[in-house]
Amino acid sequence: MEDAYPLARIQAGLIYHSQYTPDSPMYHDIFFYHLRVRFDEKLLREAVQQVVDRHAILRTSFDLINFSEPLQLVHKTVNVPFQVEDLRSLSPAQQKEAIANWIKAEKSHNFDWSSPPLIRFFVHRLTDDSFYIFLSFHDCILDGWSTASLLTELLQRYSDLIHGKTYPIESPPSISYRDFVALERSNIESPECQEYWRQKLSDLVIAKLPRWTPTHSENQSPQMGVLNVEISSQLSDKLKKLALLAEVPIKHILLAAHIRVMSLLSGESDILTGLESNGRLEEADGEKTLGVHLNTVPFRLKLTGGTWIELVQQVFECERELLPFRRYPYADLQKINGGQPLVETVFNYTHFHVYENLEAVKDMEILGGQGFGETNFTFRAEFNRNHASDCIQLDLECDMTKIGKQQLEAIGSYYTETLKAMSYQPFGRYESLCLLSEKERHQVLVEWNNTETEYKQDWCIHEWFEAQVAKTPDAVAAVFEREQLTYRELNDRANAIAHHLQSLGVGSDVLVALCVERSLEMLVGILAILKAGGAYVPLDPAYPKSHIAFIVEDIQAPVLLTQKRLVSELPKTQAKIVCLDSTFDIAKENPINKTTPENIAYAIYTSGSTGRPKGVLVTHQNLVYSTNARIAYYSGLQQYEVHLPSRCAGSINAARTLLPKGCTSLACNPLYQEPVRSFLLVPSFAFDSSIAVIFWTLCQGGKLVILKEGLQKDILQLARAIANHRVSHWLSVPSLYEALLEHIEASQLVSLRTVIVAGEYCANELVERHRKMLPNTSLFNEYGPTEATVWSSVYNCLARNDRTSVPIGRPIANTQIYLLNSHLQPVPIGVGGEVYIGGLGVTKGYLNRAELTAEKFIPNPFDSKGDRLYKTGDLARYLPDGNIEFLGRTDHQVKIRGYRIELTQIEAVLKQYPNVQEAVVIVREEQTGSKRLVGYVVPKQKSALTSDELRNFLKQKLPEYTIPHAFAMLDALPLTPNGKVDRQNLPAPEQLQSDDEKKARLLKMLEQLSEEEVKAMLAIKSFQTNSNG
Repeated sequence: MEDAYPLARIQAGLIYHSQYTPDSPMYHDIFFYHLRVRFDEKLLREAVQQVVDRHAILRTSFDLINFSEPLQLVHKTVNVPFQVEDLRSLSPAQQKEAIANWIKAEKSHNFDWSSPPLIRFFVHRLTDDSFYIFLSFHDCILDGWSTASLLTELLQRYSDLIHGKTYPIESPPSISYRDFVALERSNIESPECQEYWRQKLSDLVIAKLPRWTPTHSENQSPQMGVLNVEISSQLSDKLKKLALLAEVPIKHILLAAHIRVMSLLSGESDILTGLESNGRLEEADGEKTLGVHLNTVPFRLKLTGGTWIELVQQVFECERELLPFRRYPYADLQKINGGQPLVETVFNYTHFHVYENLEAVKDMEILGGQGFGETNFTFRAEFNRNHASDCIQLDLECDMTKIGKQQLEAIGSYYTETLKAMSYQPFGRYESLCLLSEKERHQVLVEWNNTETEYKQDWCIHEWFEAQVAKTPDAVAAVFEREQLTYRELNDRANAIAHHLQSLGVGSDVLVALCVERSLEMLVGILAILKAGGAYVPLDPAYPKSHIAFIVEDIQAPVLLTQKRLVSELPKTQAKIVCLDSTFDIAKENPINKTTPENIAYAIYTSGSTGRPKGVLVTHQNLVYSTNARIAYYSGLQQYEVHLPSRCAGSINAARTLLPKGCTSLACNPLYQEPVRSFLLVPSFAFDSSIAVIFWTLCQGGKLVILKEGLQKDILQLARAIANHRVSHWLSVPSLYEALLEHIEASQLVSLRTVIVAGEYCANELVERHRKMLPNTSLFNEYGPTEATVWSSVYNCLARNDRTSVPIGRPIANTQIYLLNSHLQPVPIGVGGEVYIGGLGVTKGYLNRAELTAEKFIPNPFDSKGDRLYKTGDLARYLPDGNIEFLGRTDHQVKIRGYRIELTQIEAVLKQYPNVQEAVVIVREEQTGSKRLVGYVVPKQKSALTSDELRNFLKQKLPEYTIPHAFAMLDALPLTPNGKVDRQNLPAPEQLQSDDEKKARLLKMLEQLSEEEVKAMLAIKSFQTNSNG
């Protein structure tokens, strides 16, 4: 034995990982050179032995159990495995196949840590004067530079030997690998190093690459793949010139490009990626020492905007700052971060100029070379400056179980576009430049938004209703309890009140408050206001009186339509009160008004982030377009006709214009859906989903079924109404429909033909249950904000979906959906971006809120016609097939322990648990300032659920950092008047606990805290624990 010393941290990690996964070839590397040179087996063996004798690491074994700590043992002599295989009798194709099979077999041949060397040499002879020389070794003894240095020295010696030169016995390099291990240990113990990295890793965001396809487990065995990204010689030259211009090494140009691509893929400006750093000693012979001197360190950079030159210089300064601390081992850095993984992406740059020494080797030609190594990171960008051509090369290595081939190719294009942009426009601003390829940019901006469809634009919504009255005057239009109205009767009653409203000054763009309970009067009031030329503003009587007062004052309503029984409950107002259940003069003639499609049809108030509600102004054009698109999509209008008002005579048949010309881009329903026969009105008329139900039904000749107030929340009453009225269409939030399927037999729901869910996150489990119970009923998932007139996209759930959530589909007719970053540039496929909506559904804006309107309704940067986009505040991403997946709200994304977490994802997985009916996850901040996830769960049928039960279930499907810290079991979730979960009124978990539970929780929390944390909480100087309590 020549020497013994401890393992470097990276060696220990590589060895232990290999022991725990003995069947994985992850850290077994194979490298070869294809040489044209005279072959002499004896001399080549001699050269190999000389190299092994000179370098201690090639004579090293590892003892992991017999000492107080694992040691690497340097042996004085070893027998070097050296094999020669003669393939000269085979054809080139057969040689290629034989070598491929050999590589596969050799990768599966493990190493014995206790038996040196951990390297094997192989030769495959191809012709009399050419052969492959292979090095097969474990990563724990050689890094990339050491491999290059070893091969260079070996081939120089072999060349000298075949030319008759002899070597005297040489001393090893003056610097040994033992010196590196000692230096590393001093860094680990350095308070300066520890403090630097503690500050660098504080409040970090751990960026994960998007996944185009769902992975069933993040713990799958990796399957590594490599993509070579072509970089032309011209582009390489420009990048080198950019380095000269910026006065930085070429490495920092490439690292800046990597950082920008990581920002593009993560949507973050605070970027954390791994940087493979060389920790060799900066002393004589430092470059000649063989071993594993690499360390992956976190490279963190906050992008604040600027030119490419400025970004490059920022990157340069950032690495220069961390250089003194680069030897602090990655494993210890993870400990600083609480044991959590730091990065899943890594950058590496190599320029093995040691190979340049081979160019002077006499009578030897290098025909090619390749390495077969793998990485344990999900993604690795490997840049190399080729020593022969001086060109930049890029290989992207990734785990193909997480990132597929198509996505990897897309990522490769982002690197190409970034390198081009920075080399051609070095003084351009990097943050505002689109880095998508022309093909992908056209796809997401144009191809997937090619939804233009002809439709009848020059009429108002009440004129469409009047056309339907003329067509089916005696058909039942609406039912409420035991009352019903035909289309003629509904029209006549609305006309009578409309004439009265006109006498009170109601006309175009006059906002009329409508505060009524669910009833036929509600429907009459809506139509009366529209027929008078005004715009209705729905007010749910269940609203607080102060809320109603605010809206009535905000709209400066000259008239408030209501019912006699509600008058005493209304706030004081200057508006004239008109009761719908009063007697009015009969008037069968439709009123004449000057309202045009550009005038306001209704205004719906939505909640505001400041607590002040905001009124959304929706025009007749918006509403007619939305209804047109809805009927065209759902009803197959080849078989449907309407009667146009007299002033539209001569126009093309409206029925023909409602159906899209093709189904290539917009949301398209491949199956014929029958027109509305009977629609149950579930949403409140103050919620914009009611707009879809009411006008879809009345403009298509269907029957609207209205339940008495309160019954629309009773599952049994809803089921009874469906059966009694043979309801064909249903629209509600997913949670309500899920409750219906949970408690009602399928036999009571067989009349349903079309079911639509909207307004909430839709889980795939709901779709599966629907398919099992109602296989002949179509199910659709809609998405759209009030500001875009009810709906903007739709997904037909007929398609199989292996994701946790159901997509929101594609844009509907005459609608564009853009997913953009903060600089209004399109995000790549698979990457989350804010949803911007354009098209005919985009409304006028907010009443009396000019600044907010200007902030939320912006000029469309992709259209020259002066159209606007609505900035939704929603997050979504494109799937590879063009469908859109909803990710949540920008204000529902949270950051905990460095991880960006989407709460809706956790909620969706919680709902997969068999005994969970509803689930919501929020973030609560404790007195210490730490943030904790809290899950609120409504069990099914009052089943007994425990926190441990839920926590164990989530651990099987989600990363540890997404598991809620606490759970609260509720009988029901608090709801807003619109039926959505009221997150502001969820109780704190402590409010739901008994005193014993609170004590147990406190004790458990104290047990989990460190001594320092407890000291800080109790503000005492010492703290001791013992078993006596």
